[in-house]
Amino acid sequence: MKARESAIADTLRIGVAADHAGFELKERIASSLRHEGFDVSDFGAHEYEPHDDYPDHVLPLARAVGELDRGIAICGRGVGLTIASNGIPGVRAAVVHDVYTARQGVEDDNLNLLCLGARVIGPAAAEEVARGFLKAQFSGDERHLRRLRKIEAVSPADPKSTAEPGNAEPTDDRFQTKIREAILRHPSLSSQRILVTVSEGVVTLQGQVQSYRRKVAAQETAMSFDECRGIVNELEVEPASDLSDKAVAEHVRAGLKAHADITEQTIVAAVTDGIVTLSGNVASHWESSLAEDVALGVQGVRKVTNLLLVDMPHQIEDEALCREIEDALSQSSELKFQNVRVAVTGEIAVLSGHVAEIWHKRIAEQIVRRFRVKRVHNELVVASGRVGG
Repeated sequence: MKARESAIADTLRIGVAADHAGFELKERIASSLRHEGFDVSDFGAHEYEPHDDYPDHVLPLARAVGELDRGIAICGRGVGLTIASNGIPGVRAAVVHDVYTARQGVEDDNLNLLCLGARVIGPAAAEEVARGFLKAQFSGDERHLRRLRKIEAVSPADPKSTAEPGNAEPTDDRFQTKIREAILRHPSLSSQRILVTVSEGVVTLQGQVQSYRRKVAAQETAMSFDECRGIVNELEVEPASDLSDKAVAEHVRAGLKAHADITEQTIVAAVTDGIVTLSGNVASHWESSLAEDVALGVQGVRKVTNLLLVDMPHQIEDEALCREIEDALSQSSELKFQNVRVAVTGEIAVLSGHVAEIWHKRIAEQIVRRFRVKRVHNELVVASGRVGG
């Protein structure tokens, strides 16, 4: 049991916040959690101020809950914190003063922000409640997912809450429900405000997430289902941090420099309004993908535009390269019955034709990227019933 608890502490990122009434208890709980191995971020107050206001501290924490794993907020009674926090999309906050409710709140209701009243509960008991909250995991049971969907349906920020019933095909409705449930179960997405709509198997994702990786994770979650015929990803990245473009650029450069497989001296990273543009030269498409992945993982990044050019020390004639790629595609068992064509011009590969599933399209592109091509344009169309001819 102790090994499991240690593993939980090693993986959870916790945020804490308190006003003057909860300041002392916040300091004690934060110190205790750090001692147990939790990664704790303090959103204030950072010193005792007898006339401060709890919204000034809890709202920044609530907005960051999607970037963190859990949050703990403390004031005099815990009520004001809860009211303020539940106004932030994706936050599920509750006042809890016993271990059982804290644990069940997570397991049944996916509680992600614990609110405590320092004038209601003693320090030792508050620490036990916090531990119960942090050690619990959302069960993902159907009955709990059903109830959370009903809560989501009445959210004024969700345009589906005012839609007329019966507009979508029943198959689309079922698929939409499956995606929403998968997002609720996803540890990085359950706290994000993601709206899902489906029309004829094409999934549209809207709303806000707090990092570009989460945007990609939402897309990959939807694409993991066989019913998915295509993706329109309109999610906006709104980072929880307020890092300046200069600070973001410095973090990107530091990440590139620290990576063993990237020659960062040949890469220029510029940042404007959180959008990173990578330019320069790299030795391979693999190195270009690594550089892009490093930039996407930096806090404060909204998007990455990859303009890196791949140096080709050994030129291969287009026709010979095309034949090699065609051979590799034909040897793939997953693409055996798919209509996939490839053309190569100036070391730019173009995929065309029809495949039955969206994952066929991804596999074909992955195969092409193994070769020394500068760019891949994937124009394959997912169209059931039009393959194999």
